[in-house]
Amino acid sequence: MGDAERSAWTLLWIGTGLIVWALHFLVLYGTTALVCARRLDAAGGPGAAIVAWTAALATIACIAVVARVGFAAWRGRRRDRLAPWLTATLCAMAAFAMLLEAIPVLIVPTCG
Repeated sequence: MGDAERSAWTLLWIGTGLIVWALHFLVLYGTTALVCARRLDAAGGPGAAIVAWTAALATIACIAVVARVGFAAWRGRRRDRLAPWLTATLCAMAAFAMLLEAIPVLIVPTCG
């Protein structure tokens, strides 16, 4: 593996938390947009349940991925200390942000 390829993998590893956070954001808001566009929340429809279950499952799955990557980076510290530290920190921040993204699903009406 060459230096350029190694650097590309390192950047991808560092950005994993941000990439997963972006996917989580896309899933939550995409699901909400589809439910609202199809008017599935009207008259006791399944819209709110669909959004709530999607948010719960996506949040659990994404936080599990971010936690796995963050812990692996933290345990794998060697000579290079910046990349593992940065990876673990960004993963922790992404996990916190994903929790903050999921909270409005419990508080705000789906298509309010």
